[in-house]
Amino acid sequence: AAGIEPQRAGNLNPLATPFEIYEVDDGAVAICAPTDSGFAAFVELLGRPELASDERFAGVAPRLANRDALRAELESALAGRTRDAVVELLQRGGVPAGSVRSVPEALESAQANARRMVLDVEGTRLRIPGHPLHLSSVDDDPTRTRAAGLGAHTEALRAEFGFG
Repeated sequence: AAGIEPQRAGNLNPLATPFEIYEVDDGAVAICAPTDSGFAAFVELLGRPELASDERFAGVAPRLANRDALRAELESALAGRTRDAVVELLQRGGVPAGSVRSVPEALESAQANARRMVLDVEGTRLRIPGHPLHLSSVDDDPTRTRAAGLGAHTEALRAEFGFG
């Protein structure tokens, strides 16, 4: 509404739930099932189909009004499950879900490696961010070399400018 300053919501979607991050035994999972059909599929996959017909959660508005109670029910249903197991179960069932990864996990992931998002610099132990944009018509060889050492070009430059 006009004149009302938005407040911080963290990972919560102010217009729909569940559309947030949930803790599981070995990490966290982002889950997006805010529609009635998505929510029904989600709770069915979790083995809690009765939640879809619970009057507190039967519709977008009731789920928002009872977000804390819903979160408690979902956290209980997710307890004892691993991140990979939850993501696989939900994705296989058509419910959008993904692992929340640590920075090291993200940098070492198969996707980051396939997209060349982290590159090794030849002759060093240094790893640098790759370019995020890859075009099929442009050769973007990911080989990176280290910078020349201090003074490596001094003699050539002195000669070029007549100082040597």
